[in-house]
Amino acid sequence: MYHPGDPSNEFSHSYIICNGCKLHIVECQGSKEGMPLMVLLHGFPEFWFSWKYVLQHFFRKGYRVVAPDLRGYNESSKPVSVQEYRLETLSADIDCLIQQLGYESCICVGHDWGGAIAWSVAYLFPSRVRRLIIVNAPHPFKFYQAFFVFPPNWKQLVRSWYILFFQLPWLPELLLGYGNCRNLVRAIRRTLCNPTALSHDDIEAYREALMQPRALTSAINYYRALLRTSIFSRRIRRLFSDTLNVATLVVWGTEDSALGKELTYGLDKLVSNVEVRYIPNCSHWVPIERPQLLSEMIETFLHRQ
Repeated sequence: MYHPGDPSNEFSHSYIICNGCKLHIVECQGSKEGMPLMVLLHGFPEFWFSWKYVLQHFFRKGYRVVAPDLRGYNESSKPVSVQEYRLETLSADIDCLIQQLGYESCICVGHDWGGAIAWSVAYLFPSRVRRLIIVNAPHPFKFYQAFFVFPPNWKQLVRSWYILFFQLPWLPELLLGYGNCRNLVRAIRRTLCNPTALSHDDIEAYREALMQPRALTSAINYYRALLRTSIFSRRIRRLFSDTLNVATLVVWGTEDSALGKELTYGLDKLVSNVEVRYIPNCSHWVPIERPQLLSEMIETFLHRQ
């Protein structure tokens, strides 16, 4: 089978049934015995390919590195119901994935929606996360506060207009899918501080992944489920307001047009051991734009802990 963005077949591709969903995973098996598992979780509207350089970096360091296509994306299963994209369900997918790979825990790395899932896995399944690395993804309770605690974060509300837009039926799919999803992928390139970080071939790889049957609707359903279920769950809000006791690194591209860096302020009140690192002149798309620096930051953090 052809895998978008992997013409060289450098990585190993396989499928695992997790939480009733078939997940397509890409992995590199490092050569060093006893090295921990590292799981890389992509964001919207991406797929495993966003992590290709980070995969290679930590493979060379001896880690077993796995990057799944999240539920609904690219070659993974695409449930129809919006309820199937609740944060709790997405987190249970990763809990199951770690166990199916034969591990008790992992170094969990997440960007954007993958970061939201990584935060959630650390809270819901703390024994599964030995170290947590978050890239441009707000802590769920900080995000909730920005919207629903008076006074709200008006700047963030404006930045997050698309979340409300995605609640509409069929119209988001119509507009984002126009031109075989080229406009959506090109929008990523327009928001990069360094547009050359995304080549024409990269754009085509993302476009092909989004053009898989039901992939675009499934990706948008993450946002639909967020407002309809997850963020209003009293149990989840209470859980995320507790102190997280997992060593955590938060990396933030400061030129993020969707998520303000003020969402990183005060994280020490929610996470007992947290380090926040900013990357200036870098957009929301850190794994695409600054993969080498990101990998070095993660490596330094892991060596210190």
